[in-house]
Amino acid sequence: MFRRSLALVFTLVSAPFLLTIACVGGEADDGTGGSSSSGGSGPGGADPGGAGPGGVGSGSGGTEQSGCGELTGEGTEVSGTIAEDTVWTPEGSPYIVTSDVSVDAELLLEACTVVRLDPGTRFFVNGSLVARGTAEEGDGGDVVLSPVAFVPNTDAPWGSIDVQPEGFLDLEVTGFLGGGSQEATIHAWGEDQYGLPHRNVRALGVSISGSQNYGVMLETRAGFTEDSTDFVIDSSGSEESPYPIYVEAGAVGALPDMLTFDANAVDEILVIPFRPVEEDTFKNLGYPYRVSGQLTVAPETGAVATLTIEPGVTLRMEDSAGSGLEIGNGVDLEGRLIAVGTEAEPIRFESALDDPAPGDWLGLYFSEPVTTGNRVEYVEVAHAGAFSGAQSYGCGPIENDASILILNPEPVAPFIENTTIESAGGDTQILLGWDYDGDAAGSAQTILDANTFDDAGPECRVSLPQDETSQCPGLDDQPDCL
Repeated sequence: MFRRSLALVFTLVSAPFLLTIACVGGEADDGTGGSSSSGGSGPGGADPGGAGPGGVGSGSGGTEQSGCGELTGEGTEVSGTIAEDTVWTPEGSPYIVTSDVSVDAELLLEACTVVRLDPGTRFFVNGSLVARGTAEEGDGGDVVLSPVAFVPNTDAPWGSIDVQPEGFLDLEVTGFLGGGSQEATIHAWGEDQYGLPHRNVRALGVSISGSQNYGVMLETRAGFTEDSTDFVIDSSGSEESPYPIYVEAGAVGALPDMLTFDANAVDEILVIPFRPVEEDTFKNLGYPYRVSGQLTVAPETGAVATLTIEPGVTLRMEDSAGSGLEIGNGVDLEGRLIAVGTEAEPIRFESALDDPAPGDWLGLYFSEPVTTGNRVEYVEVAHAGAFSGAQSYGCGPIENDASILILNPEPVAPFIENTTIESAGGDTQILLGWDYDGDAAGSAQTILDANTFDDAGPECRVSLPQDETSQCPGLDDQPDCL
């Protein structure tokens, strides 16, 4: 398959183009449940050459041509169970799904195959569903596009492609239009809510347009294969399910590269932290991650868990109750955070509220025992400092509500630098909560000098830890802070 750039993918799976190849007798089917973004001609348009996602992207170096002929046959009605390996072809198209289809073997869809789905109908993939559209370079640098298309059969949205834990969805140059009435257009389940992601979806050059709810929903740590790339979701989402992608923490790193959102209800990635993360990476995909609830980095048992956040990533944290990022969860359940941004591309943690304020969410909470290898560099922490439940750690205010909390029985080597605390709530900006520090004031000064603090935030910028005698320097009930 020839693939030149992400701009090409907009064209080959745009809503107008899909409708053009899916029409029977030249009549476009305007039943998307959504609308194309600016520059396109709308879901029912016949012009795939607009300037928006439906258009030929600038810099593609040539024009795009359809490799699919007009559909002229009556099509093929399908329903029930596909129990043997089966091939669907352009000649048999459109395949009209009148009720749910269970794929228990391999179903292969050739390039230019069109599937029309009645309202609410679904595919249940227990075996494998393989769609093999193509994008090939022709003469003179032109690109010949021959996608597979899933489109509505009426003016109401169809259901979903449900990928079961034992199933596999394998897509190349494929577009999905007007689905998602059953929670998401692509809905996949993994094998377990613990451990590494279960990569049972593969996608190369895929688009979802006009999904009624989520574009993609990944539950029980389902995820995409490592080679998945060039994935577009546009004009999708509802008030209840406004995000293009829903993914569980622990499988965030299994999202496809070269991800593009456009004109969805909310162009963010929703992360649901049902279970502690053992190993995950928040890749810089160009869109914020919205974290719904407390994200804990800790193993189920055994080795240290690690969460890595790439430069330029923004995490938007919901609610103060049960929010924030907890690194480690007790003895033998240690976690490590590697959040290393750059001066040009800092990592940012902020409130997810439309009108953010200090103390909207808890903060970064390093729970005892703190393991080695943590790194927080070129990070911005905004609107944190909500109620933490910790008390009497360190020598600052008794209530340990802070933007960054480090709780440990023994001294911790400084691992926070070039980090900015802004719009801070709580009582302390960075809490150093440990005992037996031979240079308590020096530890706090190192943190103070290496970072930037909110002048309008809590007066206690860095709380001193206790000294080698487990005492605070002032030997009184007044906070000792820098």
